[in-house]
Amino acid sequence: MPELVAVDKLPLNTPLPRAIFAVNGEILASGGIRWTDERLQAAKACGVSGVFMANGGETDGECRNRLAYEIRELATIDKAYVLAEPVHDDGGRLLIQQGKPVSPDHTSTLIRQGVKTVTLRRDFDAKLVLAYAKLKRILQDIATRESQVAIGKEFSKVEVHPDRLVVADTKVNYKVFSAIEENESSRPIATDPATRAKIEPPRLDRPESDDDRERVLGARRQLLKEAVDVFDAAKQNAPIDGKKLGKLIRDVVERIVSDRFHRLHIIAPDEEKHYIPSHGLSTLILAINIGGRMNYAMHELYELGYAALLHQIGMLKVPFDVREKRDPLTPGERKTIETYPAYSLEMCELIRGLPRTTPIVMYQVCERMDGSGYPRKLFAKSIHPFAKIVMVAASYDALMRERPYRPGKHPYKAMEEVLKQVHTKRFDAMPVKALLETLALFPIASGVQLSDGRYGRVLDSAGTLYTRPVIQIELDAERKPLRDTEIVDLQKDNHKTTQIVRAVAPPFDLDADGKPIGDGAPAAPSDSRKTAIMTAS
Repeated sequence: MPELVAVDKLPLNTPLPRAIFAVNGEILASGGIRWTDERLQAAKACGVSGVFMANGGETDGECRNRLAYEIRELATIDKAYVLAEPVHDDGGRLLIQQGKPVSPDHTSTLIRQGVKTVTLRRDFDAKLVLAYAKLKRILQDIATRESQVAIGKEFSKVEVHPDRLVVADTKVNYKVFSAIEENESSRPIATDPATRAKIEPPRLDRPESDDDRERVLGARRQLLKEAVDVFDAAKQNAPIDGKKLGKLIRDVVERIVSDRFHRLHIIAPDEEKHYIPSHGLSTLILAINIGGRMNYAMHELYELGYAALLHQIGMLKVPFDVREKRDPLTPGERKTIETYPAYSLEMCELIRGLPRTTPIVMYQVCERMDGSGYPRKLFAKSIHPFAKIVMVAASYDALMRERPYRPGKHPYKAMEEVLKQVHTKRFDAMPVKALLETLALFPIASGVQLSDGRYGRVLDSAGTLYTRPVIQIELDAERKPLRDTEIVDLQKDNHKTTQIVRAVAPPFDLDADGKPIGDGAPAAPSDSRKTAIMTAS
């Protein structure tokens, strides 16, 4: 049964071993969150003296259900209660739906149908429930504040200087574009040694809670909708307000990039019907992370954000049946696909207040350092630094996504593919190094097996220590789920002998010998990839 624990008996500044619940089963804080003095004082201010925690062999789900619901014999029902579960007869026929009331008037009829017990929602004192609800909101606010890094506040003030904008009503034809490209090629990128500290959060020491997940995904859903509106307008050749677009970019940084848990959701579920804006949103998030770790100044990151979000907008002009084709493209269809950077360039005239670097990146994003890209087969020295970042961010995101013509790759496989592009001189090493520092060699949210036999998911990266991330253990060496949360930080001394031995595709599908099925991969990158990483350093 759930255990009642006094709030002043919870150890201060210590991670909660399990989730804590309100009297009605509502979760107040997830396991792993530190019980700070601020949280303790909030509980006291709300009039909450005790919280509930799973006891003995209970899971958190069982604890919640036992608090919220009770199983009652029909003969003991003396007033109307709300059903927590539907009632069926022995043949499976529905008698009363979940959420409907059941009262003494129903009992004799139900008993004749063979029903002996029902699951009911418990009744609680309304004032007590309100006190716990108030505490839950305060604890959520504390968790949100603790999850933020400094870049969000910094970004709220940033603007594109008027001198950095494409002149309003300018038709961005190739002649105009060439002049902009020439002027920008000699401009050094402004850097700020303080940027990295503002974007790189402290390493996570607790798992993601339901509130953390909903905060990030809720922000992403809302901002994706705004991005979809922008892309839909562009598809209809409607004018786009650059200031509105700029606000969207600031909001992405303030609400997503500044959240310590956002890298667990580089790709969100159910976005494939909006592939182009969704891909642009993820590329924007990754590009800001990469540029920030390269110490780009805030106004440079802001300009980079425009280019990253819009880099594939011209693909809207490519026929749907070509860009979403399941079968291999014909030479003619491949040529059609390769026209999209030119379409992107044409669509720039729809946007008022566009940074001068945006059309450059749009037209250069498919180039490669070795001259093998398109449309102009540029070499490294002719490619803008922003385009070098966006091509890396866009490629990593695209590799992980399922497309009509191929399945999505495991994050480790996607990272391995990006590293190959450094080795073959197609990608610039510096943005790839920053991507590794953002996500780790075994990227955040991917599954791994450790040398002690246990399995888990990568929770956080480790900066330049690419193979020493933070792991949330999910299965023991016998592949049984862990009852209590355990976080393993491979950078700490007490785990210095523990290694990642392979990447495993969740949900940790293994064969009889304990080897990963399908997308598992050995841990050690080849010597060539190691060389690429060292070169990037």
